[in-house]
Amino acid sequence: MKYHKGDQLVVTKEFATLLTPFQQMRFSEGQGMVIVETIDRDINGGSAYLVRCRDVTFVINKETLEHVTEFDAPLSDKQYSKIIATGLTYGQAMEELLIEGKLVTRKVWDGYWTVQTLGNLTGEPAWHGRFIVAKLKNGGFAVASPYQEDMFATDWMVVE
Repeated sequence: MKYHKGDQLVVTKEFATLLTPFQQMRFSEGQGMVIVETIDRDINGGSAYLVRCRDVTFVINKETLEHVTEFDAPLSDKQYSKIIATGLTYGQAMEELLIEGKLVTRKVWDGYWTVQTLGNLTGEPAWHGRFIVAKLKNGGFAVASPYQEDMFATDWMVVE
C-alpha cells in the first residue's frame, strides 16, 4: 500500500465518500487528513484505509484515496520554500525551466532542477555551456538526467 499509519495527506482532487447509507462527507482540494490504520482486506475483499479528518474517523477504499490525495510533506524538509504551480507534465516543466527560467521539481523530490551556465572549466571533460542541474537534498549540485518515470510523471511543480 502507498500510505502507512501516521502519514499526513492532502486532498488534490475534490471528492465525496459515503459515511453511512444516508450520509456523505465532501472533501475540498487542500484539505488535510491522517492515516489511522491500513486495512489489507475490507468487507468487500479489497484494501482500504482508516482515515481521520475533521474529527471524523472512517474507512475509504485504497484506490479512491490514493487517486485523490498525496503526501503532505513540510516544506522545511525541502531545498525550496514556496510552491508556485503543481500538476505539470514533464514537457510543461521543461518549458518553465528552459524558457521561463523557473525552478522545477517533482512532488516526490526534496531538491529541484535549475539551469546553470558553466564556462572556463578545465580538465577532462571540459565543461562549458548551459546545463540542467539538480540541487540535491544535501545542498550539492549534479547534472540532471531524467528517468522514464520522470518523463511520464504529472506531479511536476514550479517552486522558488
